[in-house]
Amino acid sequence: SMRSPAYSMANEVVMDMSFYDDRTGAVSTQTGGLYITNNQGLSWQDISPPATGAIIGVCFVGSPSNILACSNGGSILVTTNGGNNWKVNTLDICVFSVRSGNGGTAYAIAGPTLGGGKLYETNDAGQNWRPMQGTYDWDSFSFERDLCDTSTFYISNEEIIAPVDRLSSIYVTHNSGSSWTPNSPHSLPYYCGSIAVSRNSVFAQSYS
Repeated sequence: SMRSPAYSMANEVVMDMSFYDDRTGAVSTQTGGLYITNNQGLSWQDISPPATGAIIGVCFVGSPSNILACSNGGSILVTTNGGNNWKVNTLDICVFSVRSGNGGTAYAIAGPTLGGGKLYETNDAGQNWRPMQGTYDWDSFSFERDLCDTSTFYISNEEIIAPVDRLSSIYVTHNSGSSWTPNSPHSLPYYCGSIAVSRNSVFAQSYS
């Protein structure tokens, strides 16, 4: 579908935000909306994909025209032309978050699959995906890749909606998702599912 005129998000609940550079960025919303700016957020264009439920993650992969979004309906939505056309890939029951890597590489966390969630990887800007072998407690809302060791990932497991072991933990892999180790477990409720990385630190938000 063609882009609509400039859009106001005054009544939207924003689920995720990603910027390609200092001018071009995108936000996803709880009502399935996806909006892009090319002027640092002064105005926004509606590039929403077909209805798939809440869009809870968005990222750019390699260029401002290649955008990935994920839905709580289990889909990865892919555009290679800035939102004029979309392809839908179904990964699992729910896809929680997408993050870009280098070039055409990107990652997603999804679940539940045979005992838990899995890390998925694409090397062609989202056209095809493959799951990694390791699993983690799948009720996990967000993840990040280490900025220095690119085989290390961190997942914040809040464990509220669909508890497995009733422990809220930070899951870590040092082998790109082949295996996961829970760290700093706490009784519920503890981690609220938000995680971020810098060059030297990892930040996980708690309910307290």
